This record gives sequence, C-alpha cells and structure tokens, in this order.
Amino acid sequence: MKPPYPMDYELICLKCELPYRARVYQTNKKFTPPPANVCPRCANREGWLEAEDVGEGWRPLLVEMDRRLSELDPDYQIGQIKEKFAGLRYYFAPSPWVDEITKQKMWAIEAEIEARSYQICEECGEPGTLDRRYPWIRTLCPRHQAARSDKRPWGIDPT
Repeated sequence: MKPPYPMDYELICLKCELPYRARVYQTNKKFTPPPANVCPRCANREGWLEAEDVGEGWRPLLVEMDRRLSELDPDYQIGQIKEKFAGLRYYFAPSPWVDEITKQKMWAIEAEIEARSYQICEECGEPGTLDRRYPWIRTLCPRHQAARSDKRPWGIDPT
C-alpha cells in the first residue's frame, strides 16, 4: 500500500465566508473526505459563548474581547473562559505567526477587559462590587448581593 499523500483544497467557510486551506490525505482506495466547509477559526468558536462558565452579565465583555482580539489575530485559539476570584479569566493562544508586538497588544486587551469585570455584576451586567461574605468571592450588584445573602454557605445553619 502506498503511503498517504496530502491533497490541499481551497474552500470557502460557510460561516465567515472567508477562504481557507484544508488538507486531505488519500491512499490507494481510501481517502478521508473533505472537511466540512467551516474554517478552523469558526469551528473553534462553535458554541463558545453558550458553553462558557460565566454569568450573563459578562457576555458583552466576552463578545468585545473576541472582537478586539480577532481584529489583531483572526486565528487565535480560545483555551478556557471562566470566573476566578470574582473576575473574568480569558485564556487564549495567539497564532504562531503573530509577532511579539501584536501579542503584547492582545495581552493588554485581555488585562483591560478582565480588570473591567471587577466592576460589573456577573449575573446582570449592572455596576457591581466584590461580595466577600461567602467562601466564593463574586462581583455582584446590590440586588444580586441581597439575593445571595439569603443562602448559607455549604448548607450551614447559623443557629
């Protein structure tokens, strides 16, 4: 059997409508089918906004972060998005071909938006402050802090 040899295809992404290259390996009688017409960038972001572990109040921050980072590096990869110590954490990897100056700009955008998350309620997006009354510190508005005060940590009864 001959070793597989690559065949490159120029495809158009059905989501962003931009061209991208896909490599398909073919042997004598078997070949891998051409990939779905979705570029790696769009495939990486498929459902990312709904799947992340943050409240609805921070969704505009996520959309802004993705928009601003994509302007600098359209092919950057999202690693993880979560809440940690009452702030937004957005872990990503720039593309290998991005220069150091662009990487520094991307990390500055990340730091700026993560810092803004400490003043925005994670639940509703209203102005918020740190709520340190329970084991999990969160950034919440007064309304959500009041709703949280009714709950006891770990089911402990104070009486």
